Amino acid sequence: MSLAGCLILPLSVLAQKPWQLAYRLQAGFEHDSNIYEASATANAATVGRALLHGRAERVSENFRLALDHSGALLLYHDHHDEHKLLNDFKAGMSVRTADWLRFNARGEIMLKNYLHAASDYATAAGTLSAALTLSDRLAWEAGAETGQLDHAASDSLFDYTFTGAFLTLRQRLTQRTTIELSAHTRTFAYLRPAYLHVGTAGVQRSRRLQNDDYKALRLTFTISRKWLLRASLEAQFNPSNSLGYDYDRLRLHLLAAWSPAGRWLLRASALVQRKSYGDPMPPIVPPEFDAEREQSNNLIFDLSRDLSAELALLVRLAHHDNESPVRGVFYRKTVLFAGFELRF
Repeated sequence: MSLAGCLILPLSVLAQKPWQLAYRLQAGFEHDSNIYEASATANAATVGRALLHGRAERVSENFRLALDHSGALLLYHDHHDEHKLLNDFKAGMSVRTADWLRFNARGEIMLKNYLHAASDYATAAGTLSAALTLSDRLAWEAGAETGQLDHAASDSLFDYTFTGAFLTLRQRLTQRTTIELSAHTRTFAYLRPAYLHVGTAGVQRSRRLQNDDYKALRLTFTISRKWLLRASLEAQFNPSNSLGYDYDRLRLHLLAAWSPAGRWLLRASALVQRKSYGDPMPPIVPPEFDAEREQSNNLIFDLSRDLSAELALLVRLAHHDNESPVRGVFYRKTVLFAGFELRF
């Protein structure tokens, strides 16, 4: 089945009241200065990109159900091994049992499929939570989560499962200003053995598998007026029983959106992090096989111009300075995209 068929067929069944449906198609070309995320010699290429996004939502007084799918096709000129399909499926359900209590369930599956390379993988995650409204301005949410990473070609080096829990406090300061504080804890169980020592005789492995005990504390501040500004500061701690995988990370994420004129929209995003490792030596196995999953530092600008209610022109400029799969080694890339968006 085609990419469009995968989206339109299931949503067409829902195309009746009280369902609300929205589709958008993005297409265009981008220039990627470093398609392989290399830290030394970079290969540039022109990339054809198409994105089809669909959303279905059903809302009543005490119930909300949302289904979301994004499917992207990327074709690289003269680099067929990089051709890929990306599919992201999301679903969320919320049930209010009282004026002050709501139960939530969320799930997501992401598939990354290479058309001419054996590097396919998938991620999955699910969350169950309860939200308590303490007042018009204050709310709590607590929940449990689980997920996994699975590579199609290998089950021994990078794959893991995780379980965790989170607690979030949301405080509305004014009608358009909110502050949010959240704490997260996750236990990662890898399929590879933990590393104990590296010496002249080689690598000493543990009989136990690698386990990481991840914790994070995040503070988010949001102002929504004629413009939007969101700032998020997050501290992460990742002790591990495997040599080379202890790290602490401080991450700052800024997001802004502003309409300088009637049909123009400018969006900007900046992500900056500082990461430090507890062990002086690099890990024997890279922490991430896919360098795109380690978004370390980036600056992104999106500019769009509505030609009508259904059609818009898009331009994106993105610069990345990210950690490569080898820790402490960074790669740089600049991506320029130009295209259009068609809304249904």
